[in-house]
Amino acid sequence: MYQSTTLPGGRRHALRLGATDFAEPGAYLITIRTADRAPILGEVTAGVLAPSDAGRIVRREWLRTGFLRWDVRLDAFVAMPDHVHAIVLLDDVREDGAPRRTRLGSLIGGFKASCAVSINELRDTPGAPVWQRGYFERVLRDEDEVREVRRHVYENPLRWRGARAGSGNDSGAATRPPR
Repeated sequence: MYQSTTLPGGRRHALRLGATDFAEPGAYLITIRTADRAPILGEVTAGVLAPSDAGRIVRREWLRTGFLRWDVRLDAFVAMPDHVHAIVLLDDVREDGAPRRTRLGSLIGGFKASCAVSINELRDTPGAPVWQRGYFERVLRDEDEVREVRRHVYENPLRWRGARAGSGNDSGAATRPPR
């Protein structure tokens, strides 16, 4: 899990699980929260997610991530009103043997930045924070854990208990990976 502490002078220091290398190939559950947990990504009613324009931007940018990075495979994804859950699989090498280039932190940083630019353009709020600093990640150790977490991601709208209101007007659902 990503945590930070504030150092003298307002600098932040990242604390990660010491024995875990988040650059290693494997499966990861990612959770990203909106700034101040603002419900800008949509609305859930009776277990059905209706994404807002910002939520549609987030989904588009997430899918784009899979096209831009050859060493990343996208699995389950859902954009809830105030957070995103996703399973990411980092591959080891390309078919031609070239080593993987993508690190989890740079992948999430690029995703958050591209979403923020588009969402702020939509809202006419250049530079406004869209996301909380950092993100949460969890290493998924085996296929059984991936399946369980995948189910949790897909069912997230059914468990939503937030009284938060969004601005979506078309129904949506968690995005399942292509088969």
